[in-house]
Order: sequence, then C-alpha cells, then structure tokens
Amino acid sequence: MSRIAVASTDEINIDEHFGRTRKFLVFEVTAGGEFSLVEIRNVALKNTGDDMHSMVCDLLSDVDIVLASRIGPKAFQALKNKGLIGIALEGPITKALVACGKKSRLINNIYANSSNNCGARNCSGCRFAELAKTEEQYADTVVKNHLMK
Repeated sequence: MSRIAVASTDEINIDEHFGRTRKFLVFEVTAGGEFSLVEIRNVALKNTGDDMHSMVCDLLSDVDIVLASRIGPKAFQALKNKGLIGIALEGPITKALVACGKKSRLINNIYANSSNNCGARNCSGCRFAELAKTEEQYADTVVKNHLMK
C-alpha cells in the first residue's frame, strides 16, 4: 500500500501547481488500484521562497508520491531530497490513483533508474530519454506514457 498526495482545487481532477496549491488530498492506494481518502492537508504557508518547497515536503513526509499539474525544478529537487516521487500530471484523480496503484512497481523502477530505462517489456516511452534535458523530464515522460493509458 502506498500513500499518494494530490494537488487539486476541485477534489475531482489533478489541476493545481505544486507551488500554488492550498491543500493536498492524501490517499492510501493498494497495488490493485483500490484507494481511499485518508485526509486533506492544508498548506498554511505563503508560497514564496525556496524554504517553502522544503516546508511543503515536510508536510508530505509520510507519502510516497505527489501528483500535481505542474512541479517546477526546485520543487522536484526538494521532493527528491526528501525521498518523495513527484509526478506532474493533469487529469481525473480516480484514474491516476488506480494507475499509480496498479503500476507502483513500474513507477518506483522508473524513478530509481531514471538515467537508464524503466525495465518494462515493450516500453515505447523510454525512447524519449535521449530528448529529455533533465532526469525529471525523462522520468515524467516515461511515467506519463505508462500511467494514463
């Protein structure tokens, strides 16, 4: 079972930027894709400065994955430094949670080996590795290719 935090304005879609969100929905998700809302965490910070990323990461320290419509490079690095996986993704929360649950091993492999390949058989997303300028762009490209199909 993993815990996933989602940045959302309407509690239906992943539609909020990591650095602008006022709340995170925290879900527990099984490997079978079943999920339940555990809590809503309010971000009681003025979202400014580099310390903000670290403070928000501390707020989410017990989750495994953070989903937001956008995650900037400083926020991505702050998440990575705390051992969290950040995925920039837009779409229905339910679809993303089911996919994250069912593909949790793949996601972990991608982020653990993002400079290589995801290891998935017949993966068509890894060819984008050559085009990605940064490690997070590569990992996001591969995850999005596998996740929301």
